[in-house]
Amino acid sequence: MSELINTPWYVEPGRSHPDGRPDGYLICLDTRPALGPALSWIEHRDVADLMASAPDLLTSLKELVEEIDFEIEQRQHSGNDEDWADLQEKSNRAHTAIAKAEGRI
Repeated sequence: MSELINTPWYVEPGRSHPDGRPDGYLICLDTRPALGPALSWIEHRDVADLMASAPDLLTSLKELVEEIDFEIEQRQHSGNDEDWADLQEKSNRAHTAIAKAEGRI
């Protein structure tokens, strides 16, 4: 099992409104000792956090789908007729999401 990549991306508040609220968020590349350049400007914090965590999410999904696919194979060939169709549907969606994240579709 691979480790999470612990991507060197982080989220910083952008410029502030007069009331102190951030006017968006920067996804930055951490190249310490000097902090790196902004990779993207995102208006909403939740979207920025999701983008910054995307590499770890992709790694985790790949590991999970590998285990799900193994379980499906075991259920298909076990002879006890365990239901595997629901898992197959989830696996298909996960494989599609992985391909999309990797730019293959």
